[in-house]
Amino acid sequence: QYTPKMFDVAMQASLATADPAGTCPMVEAALATKTKQPAWLMTRAMCAGLSGESAQAASLIDIAQSRTNKRGIDALLAEKVIGAGGNTRRAVNVQWDDVPQLTAWRFGLASATALDIPPRLMATVGPRVAAWQSAVPLLSATQRARGADVAAALGVLSSAALVDHYGAVADETDASEQVGKPSTILRAAYIGATPEARVDAMRQLWNDEKLDPLARYARLLVTARTAAMIRPGAGVDGDIDMLIASMLSAGLDTYADRWASAANAASGDAGLRARALLAVGGTKPLSGYGTGDIRSYQGIVAGEGSGRAKLLFAALAGLGRLSDGDISSMAESLEVPIGRTTLWSQTLNRAVAANAPAAVALICSAGLQGRDWSTIPPAQLYHVISALRRSGFEAEARMIGAEALMRG
Repeated sequence: QYTPKMFDVAMQASLATADPAGTCPMVEAALATKTKQPAWLMTRAMCAGLSGESAQAASLIDIAQSRTNKRGIDALLAEKVIGAGGNTRRAVNVQWDDVPQLTAWRFGLASATALDIPPRLMATVGPRVAAWQSAVPLLSATQRARGADVAAALGVLSSAALVDHYGAVADETDASEQVGKPSTILRAAYIGATPEARVDAMRQLWNDEKLDPLARYARLLVTARTAAMIRPGAGVDGDIDMLIASMLSAGLDTYADRWASAANAASGDAGLRARALLAVGGTKPLSGYGTGDIRSYQGIVAGEGSGRAKLLFAALAGLGRLSDGDISSMAESLEVPIGRTTLWSQTLNRAVAANAPAAVALICSAGLQGRDWSTIPPAQLYHVISALRRSGFEAEARMIGAEALMRG
């Protein structure tokens, strides 16, 4: 009973999970509704090959190629899958040299047959494809390392799962090659003899200059639990902001709470950043945090061009952690129009009033679509956090606010 669009999505899901056999139960029904779709014609041939029907597979792939005039990389990959089935004698050599773009079809079939996809082709697609790669069973943990970082940064993998992945990379790395590897440094972060030694290892992971923004955020996630093992007063106050950011990235808010007194006592930029994170992400309002602190925070992030001070204000206002007077004055001075309504915000408020938390979550997610946090208007963040809080999702609201500060 699938519609044509549902068949498209079903194939995309099978390709994203490197499971072309997942399309086989639906291939005949798909062809009945989409007879001119080249992918389904080749899929029928692949399914015959995977079922051990080698002669039929050979005939069907030839028919598919003649009907669709597809004889390039897409057909070669289909033949590669057919060759993976039993009783086949098709040896296929796949060359990527003249392939300009990676597609879901190419990713799925290459991954299903353990073909290495060149980095230049992975660079032609969005980060979600790297996240798909993190779950490909035929690739080694080392081959999936980049994908695992991206998947964790996108929320596909948890912090604990990312730690497990780093451990798997260490297990398959020769002892002579482990020095300086991220997995080795992470191990030192967990078993260092002193808090200073463990934080020094974490700092190496956080400050790697080769990291892109997604990988940099993944490093906060992978160190979250070892950061939570550090206790305030351990002589690591210079890294207090990064330790708190790491804990909050994985939702370890009660551990971050323990640093409130140390954050209030900390000086310099690290102290200002730490207090801002706790003011938003802590389980309770940070004592005495107000408009003066927001302006001080604005002073240290002004050169970053990220609007983080506006995001900080929007998050605090949405959480109800500022007085009405402070909200009004700061909204005007920071030029954050939280009082302005749009069709989206009206729909969100109606869902809150109707006590429909699932609808609230979906509408909030629609309001957070963007290339990165810098593309999310602060006023929109205010409405998201306010709606989540009023719908019983305060913990999620706090973590979204904290993430906005870390990645904005």
